[in-house]
Amino acid sequence: MLSAPFEYAAPESLEEALDLFGGQPNARLLAGGQSLIPTLKLRLDRPPLLIDLRKLEELRYVRSEDGKTAIGALTTYRDLARSDALTGGARCLAQAAAAVGDLQVRNLGTIGGSLAHADPSADLPAAALALECTIVARSKGGERTIEASDFFRGLWTTALEPGEILSEVRFALPAGSGGAYEKLRHSASGFALVGAAAVLEMNGETCRSARVALTGVSGAPLRLPAVEERLAGQAITEDLVREACAGAGDAIDSPQSDSSASAEYRRAMANVFARRAILRAAA
Repeated sequence: MLSAPFEYAAPESLEEALDLFGGQPNARLLAGGQSLIPTLKLRLDRPPLLIDLRKLEELRYVRSEDGKTAIGALTTYRDLARSDALTGGARCLAQAAAAVGDLQVRNLGTIGGSLAHADPSADLPAAALALECTIVARSKGGERTIEASDFFRGLWTTALEPGEILSEVRFALPAGSGGAYEKLRHSASGFALVGAAAVLEMNGETCRSARVALTGVSGAPLRLPAVEERLAGQAITEDLVREACAGAGDAIDSPQSDSSASAEYRRAMANVFARRAILRAAA
């Protein structure tokens, strides 16, 4: 099926894109197109204007200095997976990007598109939560920042307001952190039936603090505070992590249930994949 007719614009700068987007609230932004193009072709979305952001090289970068990292919204999954700047705890983001879809999707899909689309089974939202990322949103009125914990509002819903474009993702990591991402992959689509991201601040074998997040299990990614509290201040052993994660699935208030995995199965696998991510992060 072909998409419904629409006007097309390919701005040369972010400021030009903001002018276009601010003037047409029902427009859609095209980044990698891996989520938008299928919905257009199925006519699930019929925007009057498509704003193609792919010329905005100013939004393609990974910069890391003194424990602080900034990532442009048009940075692809491929570039994230291969970035030498994503070390330590940030490995959870690189591993999440490497786990996305297939080669074509990773070459075209972007971090900004993934986070703004907020697919409940996407990989990167869990990493964004575990890294306690700050989302930068730009509009004609200026710039504002949104914490990842406040950004994801529910099924395909974020805190972005009309006219705002996600321009950058930022996070800071202490020295001695480790990170990992593990997922149960849907055999056809590659989406996460269950995905777990972990970031641990380590002092030798002792965990100073932990951040653990899940995706694929409910309408929005979520943190596991009970697991994090159990790990903090403890020497990381397989037995401790198994005990801490035994009830991870219980933190899911309304688990997804579909033809691919039941709610009960997702709860059980949340325990398993949270444990795997934590042990890999600590290794």
